[in-house]
Amino acid sequence: MYMGACDGAPGDADAQFVASVAINSGLGLSFFLIFAGLRQWCPAVYSPRSHVRLLAAQPAPPLLPHGLFAWLVTLMAVDESRLVQTAGMYICMCVCVCVCVCVCVYIVGH
Repeated sequence: MYMGACDGAPGDADAQFVASVAINSGLGLSFFLIFAGLRQWCPAVYSPRSHVRLLAAQPAPPLLPHGLFAWLVTLMAVDESRLVQTAGMYICMCVCVCVCVCVCVYIVGH
């Protein structure tokens, strides 16, 4: 007989949820740390495209510091309209979603 997700012991759903959050958080943190490391190792690929001459009419994005996580503070200070102009709408939406998720995790954690 098949047992669905709701048919297990009362604590199984909580354990599955915690395991899922732990695995996804670990993977997300791993990918973020890989990105932060690659950004230091290969800045021509992972830095803003301020060196592209085709966009000379548009203002250049702000220079980012070279620390491992120092670029986050500068990125959060950039105005959304400027972020859309220099990086595109997709990146702007990703930054907004990441900020919202971080705020929600901070609120839930306290």
